[in-house]
Amino acid sequence: MDFSLGAIGATLVQERCQEDREALIRQLSEGERKRRAYWDEIVKNVRQYPDEPEKWKYPLLHFIDSPPRFVKDPDAWARFLVMHPGAPNPAPIDAEAKGRWQKEYESLREGLLKLESFGQADRVRLMTAEINVPLWQMQDAVARGETVDREAVLHRILANSGELNSQIPSLVNTVFLVQHKAGFTYEELWGFVQKLKSSGSGEARRYGRARERMLMLAKEPMRYRARTLEGQTIDLEDLRGKYVLVHIWPYG
Repeated sequence: MDFSLGAIGATLVQERCQEDREALIRQLSEGERKRRAYWDEIVKNVRQYPDEPEKWKYPLLHFIDSPPRFVKDPDAWARFLVMHPGAPNPAPIDAEAKGRWQKEYESLREGLLKLESFGQADRVRLMTAEINVPLWQMQDAVARGETVDREAVLHRILANSGELNSQIPSLVNTVFLVQHKAGFTYEELWGFVQKLKSSGSGEARRYGRARERMLMLAKEPMRYRARTLEGQTIDLEDLRGKYVLVHIWPYG
């Protein structure tokens, strides 16, 4: 065995990292269980105090921003999340529990929208969460082999672009962040940005034009030709399929 200080230090670091990972797994798993219990508490408060929305309105809005995943095994879900950061999580869903939650949520949502105290800012927050959360969870659904309705999510952004004006940048960015793992095709995204460009929302039109330029570059990269100090001509097209190191440095 190697008892050098370097080997001992490396072992200690490895053990500490493992302890940290296990602690994070426990934290995430417990968080998932707490979110499910928190939902039950919200439902109980709504039924117990239907005429006192101040006791459940904001907890409900906060919950919608970060609902439970309703995974069958929170421990396995959390372990995959920690051991494979950034990868879609294929942990199986408890369909029965999620179905009950969906019915309860739809009922509570109707009551929420009828509240006099439920203003425009609350409405925008609600709609944003109802689009954003499914977008992020879509990549996990694809990993589980489920069929996802990508078109419905894009349509919802477009149909509410006027009200969602200030949230359009965030939502469009999320679409493009999850595009590959959620299975969006180039054609779906191209059609989406074309409709954004003709939207009644100024922010949607601006983001539509910006994302159109990005998609055009993805289809056909920009032409670039330059001459080196030695007089050699470099054409970006000649480097297609090769690794290129670009070193950018400013004057000043």
